[in-house]
Amino acid sequence: MTRNIILLLILSFFSLAISAQQKDEVSLKNGSIVKGKIIERDSAMVKIETMGGSIFVFSNEEVSEILDVDNEKVKVDEKPYSDARPKYKPIPKPKKTPREFLVEDIRETGIGLSYGKGLLFGNAVEGGPRVAMSYSLINYYQFNFNYKVGIGISFQTYRLPMFPFYGHFEYTVKKDKRSPFFYAQMGGAPPVNGRQDQWWGREPDSKGGLTAEIGLGIKRYVSEKSSIMLSVGYHYQTHKYIRYDWIWDDNSQTSTEIATNVQEIFMRIPVRVTCEF
Repeated sequence: MTRNIILLLILSFFSLAISAQQKDEVSLKNGSIVKGKIIERDSAMVKIETMGGSIFVFSNEEVSEILDVDNEKVKVDEKPYSDARPKYKPIPKPKKTPREFLVEDIRETGIGLSYGKGLLFGNAVEGGPRVAMSYSLINYYQFNFNYKVGIGISFQTYRLPMFPFYGHFEYTVKKDKRSPFFYAQMGGAPPVNGRQDQWWGREPDSKGGLTAEIGLGIKRYVSEKSSIMLSVGYHYQTHKYIRYDWIWDDNSQTSTEIATNVQEIFMRIPVRVTCEF
Protein backbone atom coordinates (compact mmCIF):
# COMPACT_ATOMS: atom_id res chain seq x y z
CA MET A 1 0.00 0.00 0.00
CA THR A 2 2.81 2.40 0.93
CA ARG A 3 4.63 1.49 -2.28
CA ASN A 4 1.55 2.42 -4.38
CA ILE A 5 1.26 5.80 -2.68
CA ILE A 6 4.95 6.56 -3.31
CA LEU A 7 4.59 5.54 -7.00
CA LEU A 8 1.52 7.77 -7.37
CA LEU A 9 3.38 10.74 -5.88
CA ILE A 10 6.31 10.20 -8.25
CA LEU A 11 3.98 10.09 -11.30
CA SER A 12 2.19 13.27 -10.15
CA PHE A 13 5.52 15.04 -9.74
CA PHE A 14 6.63 14.11 -13.27
CA SER A 15 3.27 15.15 -14.78
CA LEU A 16 3.53 18.54 -13.06
CA ALA A 17 7.08 18.93 -14.29
CA ILE A 18 6.08 18.07 -17.86
CA SER A 19 3.10 20.43 -17.80
CA ALA A 20 5.36 23.15 -16.43
CA GLN A 21 7.72 22.61 -19.35
CA GLN A 22 4.85 22.84 -21.90
CA LYS A 23 3.74 26.37 -21.03
CA ASP A 24 3.06 28.88 -23.85
CA GLU A 25 5.56 31.70 -24.12
CA VAL A 26 5.24 35.27 -25.34
CA SER A 27 8.58 36.93 -26.04
CA LEU A 28 8.46 40.71 -25.97
CA LYS A 29 10.67 43.07 -27.91
CA ASN A 30 12.02 44.52 -24.66
CA GLY A 31 13.50 41.09 -23.78
CA SER A 32 10.83 39.93 -21.31
CA ILE A 33 9.26 36.46 -21.58
CA VAL A 34 5.78 35.75 -20.23
CA LYS A 35 4.84 32.09 -19.69
CA GLY A 36 1.38 30.69 -19.29
CA LYS A 37 -1.58 29.66 -21.45
CA ILE A 38 -2.58 31.67 -24.55
CA ILE A 39 -6.32 32.11 -24.24
CA GLU A 40 -6.97 34.47 -27.14
CA ARG A 41 -5.08 35.66 -30.20
CA ASP A 42 -5.96 37.55 -33.37
CA SER A 43 -4.24 39.69 -35.98
CA ALA A 44 -3.87 42.64 -33.55
CA MET A 45 -3.12 41.21 -30.07
CA VAL A 46 -2.39 38.16 -27.91
CA LYS A 47 -3.87 37.42 -24.46
CA ILE A 48 -2.04 35.05 -22.07
CA GLU A 49 -2.96 33.77 -18.60
CA THR A 50 -0.09 32.94 -16.19
CA MET A 51 -0.05 30.09 -13.69
CA GLY A 52 -0.94 32.55 -10.92
CA GLY A 53 -4.16 33.51 -12.72
CA SER A 54 -2.97 36.92 -14.00
CA ILE A 55 -4.01 37.88 -17.54
CA PHE A 56 -1.79 39.98 -19.79
CA VAL A 57 -2.72 41.51 -23.13
CA PHE A 58 0.02 42.52 -25.57
CA SER A 59 -0.33 44.13 -28.98
CA ASN A 60 1.51 42.51 -31.85
CA GLU A 61 3.73 45.59 -32.02
CA GLU A 62 5.13 44.69 -28.57
CA VAL A 63 5.64 41.00 -29.32
CA SER A 64 8.64 39.57 -31.17
CA GLU A 65 7.83 35.85 -30.96
CA ILE A 66 5.14 33.49 -29.66
CA LEU A 67 5.67 29.89 -28.54
CA ASP A 68 2.37 28.07 -28.70
CA VAL A 69 2.80 24.47 -27.54
CA ASP A 70 -0.23 23.44 -29.58
CA ASN A 71 0.83 25.21 -32.78
CA GLU A 72 4.64 25.43 -32.42
CA LYS A 73 6.64 28.64 -32.65
CA VAL A 74 5.12 31.49 -34.66
CA LYS A 75 6.59 34.88 -35.50
CA VAL A 76 4.30 37.85 -35.18
CA ASP A 77 4.83 38.70 -38.87
CA GLU A 78 3.04 35.45 -39.73
CA LYS A 79 -0.69 34.99 -39.66
CA PRO A 80 -2.04 33.73 -36.29
CA TYR A 81 -2.97 30.12 -36.10
CA SER A 82 -6.65 31.02 -35.95
CA ASP A 83 -6.33 32.52 -39.46
CA ALA A 84 -3.86 29.97 -40.81
CA ARG A 85 -6.48 27.48 -41.88
CA PRO A 86 -7.00 27.25 -45.63
CA LYS A 87 -9.66 29.60 -46.91
CA TYR A 88 -11.87 28.71 -49.83
CA LYS A 89 -12.36 31.26 -52.57
CA PRO A 90 -15.94 32.43 -52.86
CA ILE A 91 -17.75 31.37 -56.00
CA PRO A 92 -17.91 34.45 -58.26
CA LYS A 93 -21.36 35.68 -59.03
CA PRO A 94 -22.34 35.38 -62.67
CA LYS A 95 -22.02 38.64 -64.55
CA LYS A 96 -25.25 40.29 -65.46
CA THR A 97 -25.67 40.61 -69.18
CA PRO A 98 -27.47 43.75 -70.34
CA ARG A 99 -31.11 43.09 -71.01
CA GLU A 100 -32.12 43.44 -74.61
CA PHE A 101 -34.57 46.25 -74.92
CA LEU A 102 -38.13 45.45 -75.90
CA VAL A 103 -40.39 47.16 -78.37
CA GLU A 104 -42.39 48.53 -75.45
CA ASP A 105 -39.24 50.31 -74.19
CA ILE A 106 -38.80 52.46 -77.30
CA ARG A 107 -39.21 56.15 -76.53
CA GLU A 108 -42.49 57.64 -77.64
CA THR A 109 -42.14 61.31 -76.63
CA GLY A 110 -39.31 63.71 -75.89
CA ILE A 111 -36.57 65.90 -77.35
CA GLY A 112 -33.89 64.38 -79.56
CA LEU A 113 -31.07 65.10 -81.97
CA SER A 114 -30.14 63.52 -85.29
CA TYR A 115 -27.00 63.82 -87.39
CA GLY A 116 -26.89 62.77 -91.05
CA LYS A 117 -24.29 62.49 -93.77
CA GLY A 118 -24.89 61.70 -97.41
CA LEU A 119 -24.50 62.44 -101.09
CA LEU A 120 -26.68 64.44 -103.50
CA PHE A 121 -26.73 62.97 -107.02
CA GLY A 122 -28.11 65.01 -109.90
CA ASN A 123 -27.74 67.68 -112.55
CA ALA A 124 -24.71 69.92 -112.93
CA VAL A 125 -25.16 73.66 -113.50
CA GLU A 126 -22.46 75.79 -115.18
CA GLY A 127 -19.69 73.33 -114.48
CA GLY A 128 -20.81 72.46 -110.95
CA PRO A 129 -20.37 68.91 -109.60
CA ARG A 130 -22.91 66.19 -110.30
CA VAL A 131 -22.33 64.78 -106.81
CA ALA A 132 -22.46 67.06 -103.77
CA MET A 133 -21.75 66.34 -100.10
CA SER A 134 -24.48 66.94 -97.52
CA TYR A 135 -24.24 67.18 -93.72
CA SER A 136 -27.34 67.74 -91.60
CA LEU A 137 -28.17 68.35 -87.95
CA ILE A 138 -31.79 68.30 -86.74
CA ASN A 139 -33.15 69.12 -83.30
CA TYR A 140 -36.63 67.59 -83.00
CA TYR A 141 -39.50 66.93 -80.66
CA GLN A 142 -41.37 63.63 -80.79
CA PHE A 143 -45.08 63.90 -79.98
CA ASN A 144 -45.70 60.17 -80.01
CA PHE A 145 -44.03 57.23 -81.66
CA ASN A 146 -45.31 58.16 -85.13
CA TYR A 147 -44.97 61.95 -85.43
CA LYS A 148 -41.89 64.12 -85.12
CA VAL A 149 -41.21 67.80 -85.96
CA GLY A 150 -38.01 69.78 -85.71
CA ILE A 151 -35.65 72.45 -87.02
CA GLY A 152 -32.59 71.53 -89.03
CA ILE A 153 -29.49 73.03 -90.59
CA SER A 154 -27.28 71.57 -93.31
CA PHE A 155 -24.07 72.18 -95.15
CA GLN A 156 -24.13 71.34 -98.85
CA THR A 157 -21.57 71.76 -101.61
CA TYR A 158 -22.97 72.72 -105.02
CA ARG A 159 -21.14 75.04 -107.39
CA LEU A 160 -20.58 77.02 -104.21
CA PRO A 161 -21.28 76.01 -100.58
CA MET A 162 -24.82 76.43 -99.23
CA PHE A 163 -26.05 76.59 -95.65
CA PRO A 164 -29.76 75.56 -95.68
CA PHE A 165 -32.04 75.88 -92.67
CA TYR A 166 -35.48 74.27 -92.73
CA GLY A 167 -38.40 72.78 -90.89
CA HIS A 168 -38.47 68.99 -90.62
CA PHE A 169 -41.47 66.64 -90.42
CA GLU A 170 -41.19 62.88 -90.03
CA TYR A 171 -43.69 60.02 -89.82
CA THR A 172 -42.71 56.54 -88.58
CA VAL A 173 -45.10 53.86 -89.81
CA LYS A 174 -45.10 51.37 -86.90
CA LYS A 175 -43.70 50.85 -83.44
CA ASP A 176 -41.11 48.16 -84.01
CA LYS A 177 -37.34 47.71 -83.91
CA ARG A 178 -37.42 48.09 -87.70
CA SER A 179 -39.85 50.42 -89.36
CA PRO A 180 -40.21 52.42 -92.60
CA PHE A 181 -40.57 56.19 -92.30
CA PHE A 182 -41.33 59.22 -94.46
CA TYR A 183 -40.03 62.79 -94.12
CA ALA A 184 -40.41 66.26 -95.63
CA GLN A 185 -38.30 69.43 -95.32
CA MET A 186 -38.70 73.02 -96.50
CA GLY A 187 -36.75 76.22 -95.86
CA GLY A 188 -34.19 78.67 -97.18
CA ALA A 189 -30.58 78.22 -98.30
CA PRO A 190 -28.30 81.28 -98.02
CA PRO A 191 -24.77 80.79 -99.40
CA VAL A 192 -21.83 80.53 -97.06
CA ASN A 193 -20.04 83.34 -98.91
CA GLY A 194 -22.03 86.05 -100.64
CA ARG A 195 -20.08 86.18 -103.91
CA GLN A 196 -18.84 83.73 -106.52
CA ASP A 197 -15.44 83.83 -108.13
CA GLN A 198 -15.46 85.29 -111.63
CA TRP A 199 -12.36 86.12 -113.61
CA TRP A 200 -13.96 88.75 -115.76
CA GLY A 201 -15.75 91.92 -114.76
CA ARG A 202 -17.49 92.39 -111.46
CA GLU A 203 -18.19 89.43 -109.15
CA PRO A 204 -21.85 88.36 -109.05
CA ASP A 205 -23.91 88.78 -105.87
CA SER A 206 -25.25 85.46 -104.59
CA LYS A 207 -28.63 85.56 -102.85
CA GLY A 208 -29.22 81.91 -101.98
CA GLY A 209 -32.60 80.37 -102.59
CA LEU A 210 -35.30 77.91 -101.65
CA THR A 211 -34.71 74.35 -100.47
CA ALA A 212 -37.21 71.49 -100.23
CA GLU A 213 -36.89 67.75 -99.87
CA ILE A 214 -39.09 64.67 -99.46
CA GLY A 215 -38.02 61.09 -98.94
CA LEU A 216 -38.49 57.71 -97.33
CA GLY A 217 -36.29 55.17 -95.62
CA ILE A 218 -35.89 52.39 -93.09
CA LYS A 219 -35.17 52.91 -89.40
CA ARG A 220 -33.42 50.39 -87.12
CA TYR A 221 -33.53 50.96 -83.35
CA VAL A 222 -30.34 49.99 -81.49
CA SER A 223 -31.60 51.09 -78.05
CA GLU A 224 -34.64 52.69 -76.46
CA LYS A 225 -33.62 56.17 -77.66
CA SER A 226 -31.16 55.60 -80.51
CA SER A 227 -31.61 54.46 -84.08
CA ILE A 228 -29.81 54.31 -87.42
CA MET A 229 -31.68 55.40 -90.56
CA LEU A 230 -31.01 54.90 -94.25
CA SER A 231 -33.03 57.12 -96.58
CA VAL A 232 -33.39 58.19 -100.21
CA GLY A 233 -35.47 61.05 -101.61
CA TYR A 234 -35.84 64.01 -103.97
CA HIS A 235 -34.09 67.32 -103.24
CA TYR A 236 -35.01 70.63 -104.89
CA GLN A 237 -32.70 73.64 -104.52
CA THR A 238 -32.72 77.09 -106.13
CA HIS A 239 -29.88 79.57 -106.22
CA LYS A 240 -30.46 83.20 -107.21
CA TYR A 241 -27.70 85.65 -107.97
CA ILE A 242 -27.06 88.85 -109.94
CA ARG A 243 -24.59 88.49 -112.79
CA TYR A 244 -22.72 91.53 -114.09
CA ASP A 245 -21.62 91.62 -117.74
CA TRP A 246 -19.67 94.29 -119.64
CA ILE A 247 -20.57 95.19 -123.23
CA TRP A 248 -18.07 97.07 -125.36
CA ASP A 249 -19.29 99.64 -127.88
CA ASP A 250 -16.82 100.05 -130.75
CA ASN A 251 -18.41 103.28 -131.96
CA SER A 252 -18.24 105.12 -128.68
CA GLN A 253 -15.22 103.18 -127.43
CA THR A 254 -16.94 102.68 -124.05
CA SER A 255 -18.13 99.72 -122.01
CA THR A 256 -21.48 99.34 -120.34
CA GLU A 257 -22.23 97.20 -117.28
CA ILE A 258 -25.40 95.08 -117.49
CA ALA A 259 -26.86 93.38 -114.39
CA THR A 260 -28.85 90.17 -114.97
CA ASN A 261 -30.91 88.27 -112.42
CA VAL A 262 -30.12 84.56 -112.72
CA GLN A 263 -31.74 81.58 -111.02
CA GLU A 264 -30.12 78.13 -110.95
CA ILE A 265 -32.19 75.05 -110.15
CA PHE A 266 -30.60 71.94 -108.65
CA MET A 267 -32.61 68.73 -108.65
CA ARG A 268 -30.83 65.99 -106.79
CA ILE A 269 -31.41 62.52 -105.32
CA PRO A 270 -30.16 62.47 -101.71
CA VAL A 271 -28.86 59.23 -100.17
CA ARG A 272 -28.20 59.57 -96.42
CA VAL A 273 -27.24 57.66 -93.32
CA THR A 274 -28.56 59.30 -90.14
CA CYS A 275 -27.93 58.59 -86.47
CA GLU A 276 -30.73 59.55 -84.11
CA PHE A 277 -30.32 60.10 -80.37
